[in-house]
Amino acid sequence: MGVSRRVPSTDRDGTPPVGEIFAHPEHMTITFTSCATTSDERGAATAEYAIATVAAAGFAGLLAVVLKSNPVQNLLTDLISGALSIVS
Repeated sequence: MGVSRRVPSTDRDGTPPVGEIFAHPEHMTITFTSCATTSDERGAATAEYAIATVAAAGFAGLLAVVLKSNPVQNLLTDLISGALSIVS
């Protein structure tokens, strides 16, 4: 639910209001919306953070398993050895 009001053509000091560049003030309305959440949305952000944390922990576990495997360790060792042999 929003509340609309008309924007005056000039501010108290006689300057045009902000937004007059984009629209003529007589045709421009500003809508104020309530920032209060309804009771069924309480805890939604906490649940989203919990899901993201569990997903990140799962991804970290999977990455640890992959990096500990012999083929990946051999690939990384060869890559680092090759890079160091070029520098030397």
